[in-house]
Amino acid sequence: MNERLKITLEMLEKTDKNDISKFNNLLNEISGIYFQMGQFNISIEYTEQALSISMNVGDIINQANELSNLGLICKICGKFKDAIESFTKTLELDKTFENKKSKIISDLLNIGESNELLEEWDQALEAYNNALELVRELKSNKDKEFYVYHDCSRKHLPLGR
Repeated sequence: MNERLKITLEMLEKTDKNDISKFNNLLNEISGIYFQMGQFNISIEYTEQALSISMNVGDIINQANELSNLGLICKICGKFKDAIESFTKTLELDKTFENKKSKIISDLLNIGESNELLEEWDQALEAYNNALELVRELKSNKDKEFYVYHDCSRKHLPLGR
């Protein structure tokens, strides 16, 4: 067993479950370790445990982070519909925060890429176009604007547009 994983699992066992922040952080850390080890299903389980706790205590910030992590894990292991579901929930939560446009852009890019991997071209293009619109509103990151614009233009090719 990975030494870091062993230590973190031991810390989790010793942590008071009423110390929600510490307990949740350890669950997320364990998920990350399993992710790095390529054990995606176990990583998903730990992320879902952390998400459940965040939902129970109404911690919207951690919910958004855990849903985003869940989406990334699902995307990596080919569960694209699950990834889209997680990224869409993340997007809805991120829209409730002020000054989160860059995070919303990231959510839209993840939704677009996941749809692209499913060959759902119209949905991918819609997500990329929405991201591009937000990037242009920020007017601060030309590199990101180019990246989003490039993805939008790639979507036009399969659509024959």
